[in-house]
Amino acid sequence: MGIRKVQGLIARPATRQERRQYEEGQIMEAEYDPTEEIEYDFSQGKRGALDPIGAGKTRISIRIDDDVLGWFREQAHQAGGGNYQTLINEALRSHIQQQHEPLETTLRRVLREELERTGK
Repeated sequence: MGIRKVQGLIARPATRQERRQYEEGQIMEAEYDPTEEIEYDFSQGKRGALDPIGAGKTRISIRIDDDVLGWFREQAHQAGGGNYQTLINEALRSHIQQQHEPLETTLRRVLREELERTGK
């Protein structure tokens, strides 16, 4: 079941509800016209990106290895959805912070994380 072309127009297949209503005799086939052209009003339309870029964000184009990108996408999927780009941003921010963090602070942070993880 896919989209079918009727008299040069693209028509959508009947929905389950429409098929059920037709089978039960609630509607006649003539009441549902899949060839009816749909009109769209673009008079209020605007050009440009659908989602405006938030303050403090810059849209860029970078090349990332497929396996790295796949890992971030999988992490987002395992978390129940979300944006893999946010995960990449968080990873980069964490890396930057760790680069500026003194060794003593890093050791204290790691020890706290490990103690918390083991429940002590």
